Amino acid sequence: MKILIVRGFPEKINLGGYNVQETGLASALRRKGQICDIVFFGGNEPEHEEVRPDGTKIIWLPGKNLLKNGIMPSVKKLAQQYDVLQLQEYDQLQSWLLYTFGKKPAVIYHGPYFDAFNHGYNAKCRVFDHLFLPFSGRAKRKTMCLTKSPLAADFLREKGFSHVKSVGVGFDASSMEDGSEPRDNAVTEAMPEDAWNLFYVGKLEERRNIPFLLDVMEQAATQYPKSGGPKSRSKIHCVIVGTGEETYLEQVMPRIREMENRGILSYIPKASQKELGPAYEKADIFLFPTQYDIFGMVLLEAMYHGCACISSRNGGSATLLTPENGVELQDFALKDWTDAVLRLLADPSSLSAVKERAKERVRDHGQWDQIADLFLEAYQYAISQEASDKG
Repeated sequence: MKILIVRGFPEKINLGGYNVQETGLASALRRKGQICDIVFFGGNEPEHEEVRPDGTKIIWLPGKNLLKNGIMPSVKKLAQQYDVLQLQEYDQLQSWLLYTFGKKPAVIYHGPYFDAFNHGYNAKCRVFDHLFLPFSGRAKRKTMCLTKSPLAADFLREKGFSHVKSVGVGFDASSMEDGSEPRDNAVTEAMPEDAWNLFYVGKLEERRNIPFLLDVMEQAATQYPKSGGPKSRSKIHCVIVGTGEETYLEQVMPRIREMENRGILSYIPKASQKELGPAYEKADIFLFPTQYDIFGMVLLEAMYHGCACISSRNGGSATLLTPENGVELQDFALKDWTDAVLRLLADPSSLSAVKERAKERVRDHGQWDQIADLFLEAYQYAISQEASDKG
């Protein structure tokens, strides 16, 4: 099978950067004997190609950015060389043109969902659904849609798509596990051996609810000596890794520095993927009170390395977390979050069981080699539907 993944979003992807989902999936598909290439938006650059070590061809196509939609005219001709197309999100104009008017079987891989916090995306979808989606009646009935979460699956079903399946996102451990250890690891060194370590990794921004995160960390650290239960460790210590836009940092850094001065928290602006793997393993609880997230790859990372997660309701938590392998909280009540932390720490044997089940969930069901099988089923379905229509 010849598969072409088309990422239409108008940004220049850094292939050496973190978590390029398209390359992770393409590599897994090639390991299963398929031919899979990827189109990325090239902007004003001329068309060019590169071949990755696993054989995946990366094709950079010139295009225009139309209101955060990448339009690449030459992709239509290129698509004729492939058996099936995988398209990015139902509302990207390049995707819409191909699944509505294209001549090739297509599968949509979609992540966003409705959330009151996501004002801009909600407005964009209202415009798109009014101006463009009415032309896609037949496509909505026949196109297979895979989603990154059950929340995204419900979102597409509400728009009238008939064939929708939540498959999640795969984790590629190779970026964190190459057999080597960094000589110095500032993150693990910031985690005291005699403390329970609470951990957060990610951008410091409004969506991530950083003031609330700090509230939870402070309350848990303050209440721990009085909370009852075994005192196998003397205290709670908190570690935050991440940075953000200067205007937002100006709001949150005074609180972070104050907590640092009191010995409650350690703040590290940046860490490599090689540093984060051992840090997840040493941490006890990963806190993720995000107000909105398509998936949240940090949940996958934390669970893969056996760290217990307490998360708000979002795409990743809806896909990954169960009462047996973590904690998902439906709102941002400070007492509920603090109590969830203290309950886990009060029973070390239960905490160890949660960590082990979290690790099993991702290692057994959350890697690209496993999820690629679901994509292959979808591609085969799309091809058979197209053949049936022509027959």
